[in-house]
Amino acid sequence: MKSGCVKPVSGWEGVGRGTRCRVVSVHHPALEQEIGKVIVVTEVCHKTQTVWGHLDEPVRYRINRLGRRVVDYDPRQITGPYGMGRLEVIW
Repeated sequence: MKSGCVKPVSGWEGVGRGTRCRVVSVHHPALEQEIGKVIVVTEVCHKTQTVWGHLDEPVRYRINRLGRRVVDYDPRQITGPYGMGRLEVIW
């Protein structure tokens, strides 16, 4: 365990990079559209009881004007913090 980190939250011992979780609650009514979305955990901090993750969606491509297939949207590039108490692990 890294220095400065406290004991993991109960039920989060096996959670690490690549774990899929579902958002079950949010801290503000403006974020209610986030409930039910599935995220992929990229980083876990047990000290602050926070995980960083991105949406579990496929990469979207488009054809540019030269006819090449290019990335239109990659959800792995957009990460955000989520509280451990607001997520449900999908085993």
